[in-house]
Amino acid sequence: MDTTDSAYGDKLIRLDTFDTAVAVNPSAEDDAKRRFMTLILQTTRRNNGNIGHVLRATNTSGEAFAVKLLKDNAILSGQALDRSAEQSAAHLANTAALFEEYRHLCTVSHLRGFPRVYGYGSCEDDPLILMEWVEGTSLKQALPLLPRDASGGLTTQMVAAVGNAVLRALLMTQGLVNPVVHRDLSPANIMFRTTSRTLE
Repeated sequence: MDTTDSAYGDKLIRLDTFDTAVAVNPSAEDDAKRRFMTLILQTTRRNNGNIGHVLRATNTSGEAFAVKLLKDNAILSGQALDRSAEQSAAHLANTAALFEEYRHLCTVSHLRGFPRVYGYGSCEDDPLILMEWVEGTSLKQALPLLPRDASGGLTTQMVAAVGNAVLRALLMTQGLVNPVVHRDLSPANIMFRTTSRTLE
């Protein structure tokens, strides 16, 4: 484990542990470690979730990832956290919830419309999920920019297009051996990917 801050708000971290979401050939384990275990967290680029932060990170090759950390973590604070018994119990519960989220994300990782999951690890004894970084903006952030009708509401075409895209992604989960229920479907969790075309 090692963390180093830069003058730009970036933080170099080296993971203590990391398990890939899919099996890796033993001969490729060193490559996987090089790819995933040393990351530069961009602490200024983060989204807040209910129990955690999602930060953009890059590896030493410049490949971008999303790192999900618990809000109560030592990585961003830069020091070991001295938690009370009550805080420790809450941290354990949140750690279990994050691992459960990781298991569900792995289930849908290969489906169109869901981010790819690379693995689960820890740094400074804090758990994290490593996922695909989706370059874009959330529906919540995009709402003011979306087309409006004469009454000021979103156009019917826009509502139908977003609804159709979300429904198609959710219907993909029904083909799984163990279908999942998405419990946090909100404008903050629906992303417009802008790598191939702009929001405009």
